[in-house]
Amino acid sequence: MAAVTPDHDGPDISHWNPISNWDEIPSYDLWCMKATEGKGFKSPVFDTNWAKCRELDVKYLGAYHWIRSDSTMEQQVANLKRALDAHGGLRDGEFVMLDWETTPGIKNVTVSQVEEWLRLAEEHWAGKIIVYASDWVPGFKTWRNKYSDYPLWYANYRLVDDARGGKAESDQWGADVWQWTSSADVPGFADDTIDMNDVLDWSFFESLYPGGTPAPEPEPEQPGAWPPYTPPSSYSLWPLAKDKINLYQTSSRSTQDPYTVTYLQDVLIHEGNARMQSDGWFGPQTEANVRKFQKFFGLHIDGWVGPQTWGMIDYVAMH
Repeated sequence: MAAVTPDHDGPDISHWNPISNWDEIPSYDLWCMKATEGKGFKSPVFDTNWAKCRELDVKYLGAYHWIRSDSTMEQQVANLKRALDAHGGLRDGEFVMLDWETTPGIKNVTVSQVEEWLRLAEEHWAGKIIVYASDWVPGFKTWRNKYSDYPLWYANYRLVDDARGGKAESDQWGADVWQWTSSADVPGFADDTIDMNDVLDWSFFESLYPGGTPAPEPEPEQPGAWPPYTPPSSYSLWPLAKDKINLYQTSSRSTQDPYTVTYLQDVLIHEGNARMQSDGWFGPQTEANVRKFQKFFGLHIDGWVGPQTWGMIDYVAMH
């Protein structure tokens, strides 16, 4: 089965990721970097990296704080605020991320501590905070079930090369960003342990521009047009869509119709230049491209291919 091939939308780096040559690093819309930890630690490279990303005019730039249980939340929020205030605070397109993991040698952070940190932080950076965590972090599932609408930067490396070709959306807890690897070899970095991320929903980042977002747009085409037409390789599959079988991510291939999924993928690839394989499997990449398609045509964005989405799929396939 085909492996999941996530997008390389941008890195998040710690002070353990030395940069050897900025000129060699690819251009990314999204960067996030460690700023602080606990009540007093500040990354020794934060100031340099933050200033450089601003110089490069990175579209979405984030600073993250590693939360610990051995100091007060007031002290930790103040630590991050000092680091950002040294750069004049946050600008449009910039955001704060709470890094919620486990720290060797000290007690695990509790859900109530995360709630308190976020409450205090939102007094300074309202609407500009996203939470980084994973389902292996103690307390995360309890927190996520309570705060299902909170912006989430989710780490899960199991989704790549999974034997089933990728797991169901429920395994990603409604994530906005998926950190899919911690071992990317990115030009310009001195090591090959870079965290790389795939943005599943740009809405949080777009909201960082109150006066209008410069979020990634399709390549310029005729007004309202889908990207240039190239005939699909599966003309014979067109009639299948008229049955209007609802398609969506599932945890098992046996619940899907591979021929109908292939037709859908053919249209998205050949009509919309989607980056994915036409393999008959409705996995994370197919859903991500369905969401982009729905957004482009002003449809309800849910990743499901129902009657309205099928109607537009058929339309662009036939025109």
